[in-house]
Amino acid sequence: MDDEFYKVVPLSDRLTRIIGPTGEMTYLVQGRDAAVLIDTGVGVGNLRAVVDRLTDKPLSVIITHGHVDHAMGAPLFKDRPLYLSHADLPILPAYGDAVLRHMYVKAFHHGRTVADELYVPFETLDYRDLHSGDDFDLGGLHLVAYPLAGHTAGSFIILLVEPRILITGDACNPSVFLFLPEARPVHEYMANLQAVIPLVAGRYDAVCFSHDGGDGGADMLDSALEVTRQIMAGTTDDIPFHFLSYHACVAKATNHLTHRRRDGGSANIIYDPHRK
Repeated sequence: MDDEFYKVVPLSDRLTRIIGPTGEMTYLVQGRDAAVLIDTGVGVGNLRAVVDRLTDKPLSVIITHGHVDHAMGAPLFKDRPLYLSHADLPILPAYGDAVLRHMYVKAFHHGRTVADELYVPFETLDYRDLHSGDDFDLGGLHLVAYPLAGHTAGSFIILLVEPRILITGDACNPSVFLFLPEARPVHEYMANLQAVIPLVAGRYDAVCFSHDGGDGGADMLDSALEVTRQIMAGTTDDIPFHFLSYHACVAKATNHLTHRRRDGGSANIIYDPHRK
């Protein structure tokens, strides 16, 4: 079922990972009666056609945050309920800019240029605001949304209750970006982790995120919290990091081949040392 831009990876009979052209991962969750797509990728090619081949159930779409690699395919689903924290509405036009999108895709699509007509045109859409505790009943499977601001002001994580899986998007992973202009300072991210961890503790056994392999253990949130504490204490490794035009620090030293922490820890944070 793969096409030129999307690779379909079934994780179970209820959860499918869809890997997009820049390596970004979206997730299709299916219950007995309905389905939810989590994130819509960079908006290149036709993700809608891929999803429609995978399910004929009534579909809603949850966007974990407003970045170029998560929200730009949303216009393909404008006939379906679309959910996004309104805290991220202000960043959508900047990430919908055609020049930025082309630059991003070329940088992460193996250096290949994608024709203009294959980009989903950016649109201002009517997003339903996502709130803490919002529950999506798919029939025998529930999704619950929880805020975890840091990567962006409106970042959310999604708990798949019955499968006991936590989908964290970019809000928590092996390389949390906290250096972009819209990111929250480290101390705020730390407070938000402290607030959300009790809400999901003991309710999941595995973590799925949106990049870098996509799979993590149940200690991911706790690991990120510990890194924030070390950053605030000034005890991190702070390896220089460059991304596009940005300069930041990787909190914990990584293996150059895997980009995972040398000490074996699950989460890592890349942050602006001037915005602790």
